[in-house]
Amino acid sequence: MNIGEKIKALRKQKGITQTELGKKCQISQVQIARYENGVNRPSQKVLKKIASGMEVPVNFFDDIYSINDDTLDAEYDRLKKVLVKDEYKFVLSKIFNSLYLTCQAEMSLNDD
Repeated sequence: MNIGEKIKALRKQKGITQTELGKKCQISQVQIARYENGVNRPSQKVLKKIASGMEVPVNFFDDIYSINDDTLDAEYDRLKKVLVKDEYKFVLSKIFNSLYLTCQAEMSLNDD
C-alpha cells in the first residue's frame, strides 16, 4: 500500500471527506486528492499535518517507502536464529497474526 492509498484508507476509516481532512490540515481538497491518487507525494511536513488531522501518530506513515522483500527476508532470517525458546515463538506468532488481521482490514477498506 503506497502513501496515498494509506491516507485514503485511513480517511475513509475515520469517516471524513477529502474536504474535511483538507480543512483540518489547511491543505486544499484538490491536493488531498492528488496525494491519495499518487499524483503528488506529501512532504514530511505535510504528513505531520495529515497525521495530526486524522489523530494518528506521524509514524503511522513511517517505513512505507524503505521496506522491501529483501529487508523482510533478512529480518526473518535474523529472528529465526535467535528464537529458540517456545515463549518467543508464541509471541512472534501472535505478532504475525495481528499483522495478518491488520492487512486484511486494510485490504477490505481498499475494496470500497
